[in-house]
This record gives sequence, structure tokens and C-alpha cells, in this order.
Amino acid sequence: MSDDRCEIAFSDFLEDEIYDQAQELLFQMLRKAFIAGWKAAKEDKIKEDKIIVLPK
Repeated sequence: MSDDRCEIAFSDFLEDEIYDQAQELLFQMLRKAFIAGWKAAKEDKIKEDKIIVLPK
């Protein structure tokens, strides 16, 4: 029973505006970190190959 309540609460959280705000903040942090790394690597030294491969 506890698992069902947890899933319902999580589903409600995903549908809430606060989730959208948290997701946007995480995206902004990740983007800024990537840009900082890109600039630290001197842009021209970065290969055009994929840096990270995420599983599907």
C-alpha cells in the first residue's frame, strides 16, 4: 500500500508547477556548467564528436 501512495504522490508532484520550476533550474545549471567547461577547454580544442552518450 505504501508504494501506491508514493507513486500517486510522485505523479502529483510531476504535474505540479513546482516540478516545472525545478526542472527549469536544473536545466539552467547544467547548461551553465557545460558552457563553462566548453570555455575552459578553449573551444577550439574540443572535438566535434559526441562527448556524452546517454542510454536510450
